[in-house]
Amino acid sequence: MAVPVSKDEHLVAIEKKFAQLSEDLDRIPEETLREFVLDGHVTDTMMSPSYLVAHLIGWNRQILTSFARIAFGIHPSRPACFLSDGRMSSPHASR
Repeated sequence: MAVPVSKDEHLVAIEKKFAQLSEDLDRIPEETLREFVLDGHVTDTMMSPSYLVAHLIGWNRQILTSFARIAFGIHPSRPACFLSDGRMSSPHASR
């Protein structure tokens, strides 16, 4: 998928990807939502579907906070969920 360049392209891409994610999540049996079955964002880690959703929500909240800070002329800070060496500090990412 090409990188969207306009606001309208971004909105269409967001809606499309959200619909796809929603359909994928609807197919997961409820009893397996917390099983570590997905590749994590860090090498040799795994995550659960429920953690993936929590991770996406957290990043979206961070983005909204950063946009608000930028609107007030404040430079957004580095996300607190990463250590200085780039590793996730989340207790939910298993090795």
